[in-house]
Amino acid sequence: MEPLPPSTSPPLPCAVCGWENVVEARFCNGCGSALQWTQEQFRSRIPSIPPQGGGSREGTADPLVGRLIAERYRIVALLGRGGMGVVYKVEHVHIGKLMAMKLLHGELAQNKSVLKSLRREAEVVSKLSHPNTVQVFDFGRSQGLVYLVMEYIDGVDLGQIIEEEGRLPLTRVCRLGLQICASVAEAHALGVVHRDLKPENLMITRKAGGGERLKVLDFGLAQLRAHDTLGSRTLTNAGFLIGTPYFMAPEQIRGEEVDPRSDLYSIAALLYCAWTGQPPFDAETPMGVLTRHLTEAVTPPSERIPPEEGADLMDRILLRAMDKDPAQRPPDAESLGQELAHLLRTLGEEPLESTPLSGDLTLPVSHPASAPARRRNVATRSDVDRYERRIRRRGYFAYGALFLLLVAFSSLTYWFGRTPVRSAEEPQEVEPNDRPSQARPILAGQWTKAFIGRRAQLASGDVDYFVIDAAGIGQDEVVEIEASGVEGIDLAIDLARSGVSTPLLTLDSEGRGKGEASRNVPLRSTRYLLRVRQVQHGNAPVENLTEPYRLRWQVRRRVLDEEIEFNDSLEQAQTLELGRPLQGWLGWKGDVDTFCLAPHGPAQLRLQGVDGLDLMLRLIDRRHGVVDQIDRGSLGEGEEARLSASDRGLCVEIRAKKPALHGPSAEAALAYRLEVHAAEEGHEAR
Repeated sequence: MEPLPPSTSPPLPCAVCGWENVVEARFCNGCGSALQWTQEQFRSRIPSIPPQGGGSREGTADPLVGRLIAERYRIVALLGRGGMGVVYKVEHVHIGKLMAMKLLHGELAQNKSVLKSLRREAEVVSKLSHPNTVQVFDFGRSQGLVYLVMEYIDGVDLGQIIEEEGRLPLTRVCRLGLQICASVAEAHALGVVHRDLKPENLMITRKAGGGERLKVLDFGLAQLRAHDTLGSRTLTNAGFLIGTPYFMAPEQIRGEEVDPRSDLYSIAALLYCAWTGQPPFDAETPMGVLTRHLTEAVTPPSERIPPEEGADLMDRILLRAMDKDPAQRPPDAESLGQELAHLLRTLGEEPLESTPLSGDLTLPVSHPASAPARRRNVATRSDVDRYERRIRRRGYFAYGALFLLLVAFSSLTYWFGRTPVRSAEEPQEVEPNDRPSQARPILAGQWTKAFIGRRAQLASGDVDYFVIDAAGIGQDEVVEIEASGVEGIDLAIDLARSGVSTPLLTLDSEGRGKGEASRNVPLRSTRYLLRVRQVQHGNAPVENLTEPYRLRWQVRRRVLDEEIEFNDSLEQAQTLELGRPLQGWLGWKGDVDTFCLAPHGPAQLRLQGVDGLDLMLRLIDRRHGVVDQIDRGSLGEGEEARLSASDRGLCVEIRAKKPALHGPSAEAALAYRLEVHAAEEGHEAR
């Protein structure tokens, strides 16, 4: 099973040879020619960033948005795609703060040498704590996904600023350079060499005082591209050189061992680009750029721009740092930073700190980066450290608490053993319960009576919160949730982890007067919140103080021939075996069920329909993406497909089409049936 679905970004065909290149490439992988695309054309081929609710382009939901990774990271929204993986904004559900998570592409995630190297680098990089370095918090593997969790930066990269504003003033370039040197100096002191410093790896955010703070990304990760089994094995491969030829040191181009002085060359090259608006060397092909780095002298940057005070000193600083001989460059990043600080002083501006290792250097800024107020919900190193200390403290008291629980259990067993149990009346909600903090537990297997009663405000109806305690639910058990309907009211039920605002699922498949239900939901060892509310459809909220609804959740053992939620993405897909039918339910709006076959010969796939729903199939090759979309049947009818032989397997995605008129797009009560059989002899598979 592939950890990540393949990218759906259209490739860039080369105008010279027609070779289709990955969307991030700047040079053709077929002939080496520069890909001459306008910024508008380039951006039109990058998937749009979905809103926080999880929607994406053309209304198709990202399959990972809303998922919980490693029991603590809720994926909130897609931030972008790169050569190594996909980056998401995530919420740490226990801390309640935002972070960023990089998920490795499938092929990289299966390469043991890459994973070993990434783990080693993550352990080292996690020790970096400088304010100008993006903090790395966690690394691991969960649900087939390999993830790296880091500080979330709500800003723009330096490359985008240069592209939008053109060349930057010398004082601004110096201050940015000071912050880069401050970050890199700490990393070099710990033996970490970046290897891929470029404008796109430098994020700029706005500080409360009106200045800019620069953050360096991806320390220690660039070398992993050398292991990229997707095709980045050699230096001349365009996949490996994405964004790097313009800023790469000569010794790195020759394949020699890199050291901190290689990063100094890259810093000078990118500052050259920021000051002049163009890289030090350019050519029609990546090899042309690399060759010029190796053989040609650097043109003094002041010759490419109008006269400017301090230009001669900046020339000396940058040309020395870009010397072809590493021994002739400054000895370390701190020395380079001190030279930039000296230049600032000659221009009449005093750096806020005397040493670049302080990392708190600011400058006036015209670019609207992130607003300071939005940082309050972003996780910091101290947030993570406090959480880990709290977890350790809990461990200290675990044995004592266990002892007390055993004593209490023994006492209760004795008491109930000698006291007869009386039949209880049907439990009923206790108002007020229209806030999460007012929610009370409901017991498994019991119906609880509740009312959509008096509305809290004129425009919003009554909301009821209940607690589900999932402690003790086994790995082979699942939960069913159901609620009866109320005349004239369209009920919806949200299920979420306690303390997390984003629901795991929303049950809203029926209309007014009808109930809602879900099946086969795996809940594990924590508290969950159920929120029952009414869907208003643009009308005023309804009050019903006489007719109750009834709510119940219960645990049952999972059945092997049934789908188990959540299975709406490739990394969560269930196995579909030849000759073994499965039944499943599209239980809520937007529910998608995904199943994957092992390698197989020609086969026949049949999907039995569901009354009231128009089902459709998507066949997905895990290497190449969607290969076919099948929607021949109409409302209530099934679908069929003949499958060709596959040595890598095939995945099947089932969903319901949104109805043209008002009608259901989900049905929790009725199951579909899916089966795959070997194709009959004499029938050609397609």
